[in-house]
Amino acid sequence: MRLLLTLALALLLAAPARAGTYEHYTVSPPSPGLDGWSPFVVAPGGFAGTGVVPGALIVHFWARSVFLPGERAGWVYTPPADTTVASWDVERMVSGIGGGHWNTLLSATVDGRSRLVWGDAPSNNRPWAHVGAAGLGASQLSATLQCGGPHSCVPAGTAQLTLRNSTIVLHDPYAPEVADVQGDLARSGPLKGTVGLSFAATDRGGGVYRAYAEVDGRAGPPVEIGDGRCRDIIPGGSPYQFAFRQPCPLTAGATVAVDSAKLPDGPHVIAVRVEDAAGNTVTVHGPVTRTVDNLPDAPPHPTPTPSPSRPPAPLRPAAPPRPLLVTARLERGHRRGLELTAGYGERVRIRGRVTDRAGQPVAGAALALAERVELPGRRWRPITGVGTLPDGRFTAFARVGPSRRLRITAPDGARAPVLTLRVRAAVTVRWAAGLVRGRLRGGVVPRGGAFVELQRRERGGWRPAGAVRTYRSGAFAARVAPGRVRAVVPRQPGLPFARGVSSPRTARRTAPRTSR
Repeated sequence: MRLLLTLALALLLAAPARAGTYEHYTVSPPSPGLDGWSPFVVAPGGFAGTGVVPGALIVHFWARSVFLPGERAGWVYTPPADTTVASWDVERMVSGIGGGHWNTLLSATVDGRSRLVWGDAPSNNRPWAHVGAAGLGASQLSATLQCGGPHSCVPAGTAQLTLRNSTIVLHDPYAPEVADVQGDLARSGPLKGTVGLSFAATDRGGGVYRAYAEVDGRAGPPVEIGDGRCRDIIPGGSPYQFAFRQPCPLTAGATVAVDSAKLPDGPHVIAVRVEDAAGNTVTVHGPVTRTVDNLPDAPPHPTPTPSPSRPPAPLRPAAPPRPLLVTARLERGHRRGLELTAGYGERVRIRGRVTDRAGQPVAGAALALAERVELPGRRWRPITGVGTLPDGRFTAFARVGPSRRLRITAPDGARAPVLTLRVRAAVTVRWAAGLVRGRLRGGVVPRGGAFVELQRRERGGWRPAGAVRTYRSGAFAARVAPGRVRAVVPRQPGLPFARGVSSPRTARRTAPRTSR
């Protein structure tokens, strides 16, 4: 027995603590949003439903004196594609239980079967308490309050199940895949000044999170990928804690820069790596040994002093360096120009060239890229650096996020014309329990919410069916008559996005006398 315990302890200590997992916080102070949760109600007699209060999910039965066996309501959490639920921790409270066979069930669906996380059958009134389970491998979570039978159920006022502070650990086994690697770091030769490496990456599960350069085994500051969704929400501790179940883009580009001037001259081992939201890391380039050579060449030996009989020739002043010319454009598929409109999350390239005034290409020029989000009061913010190829050309990728302007500056201060990238608002819509629900993605919502117009398909065209404003989280809900519906987000003050339209969804009638 002692030998078995020793082996088990050794295996636990050797296993990585967080390999391939990230945390999704919902209905909690760090993240009050409801991403991933959907309500359900089966109550032909009505007066059973779900609700949301600040920081909590509610399932309640009210107004009727008796509820029949089989009537139930609750919430279901669905993880994103290519992930499973590894563990679930939540706080729950049960109140208003009168008599009869009430059941309170918190369960996980594992391999098509329901596994109980916590249950109370028959239910009792219970104060706030923490419950949870690990090692689930679940495809779904559910929280249900029901009249389980065989006898009917009596509420004491309002029978209610309340959930808060939900932390869901999602398992993502897929590492990113990398393509289109290019830049100074990918070529041979000594390194001078700021050098960069750009690449494209795709991922399954949580999305492409960040990239960084590693010099002599030490990781540099990470290059953030994606928008405000793709950010750790709890300072300190694990960097893989998010407010959204799929926080980062599944397709993204990035440019990682290394300032070789901060390194001593000589050989250094350099690598570039990219990781997804679950910490799955792949090497984009390297590790390779590169030589840093930033010191100026030694001055030539002094020439002998000319004979006094022959006066020295007058020195000619050195010709001033010729100023540089920088040209750049945005590219997306076959579209290109100084201004371009793209969908949210689409990969947009920045291509350009640096020449001197004579039209000769300038190789190895260290360019600085900066961006300014299209919001009042926003300033230019440096995002990365990139170097030119031997033919003077360079390539980088615009970051995923809202509409912005992009500026490219050469070492002598010359700048390309400012590029304008307009991004269409990413809005989703779905039909759930008699309501049209949706979300505005992008992580930027104006104070007071964003305006959303709901439209119905009628007589071959789209007709207005109502308007609503989102919460600060970007979520919205409204009642719309059954039919084909879509959401339209127009351009508006405080929202740095171009007009966006959701995919249409079909709204159907709910069961009779079902209420929320």
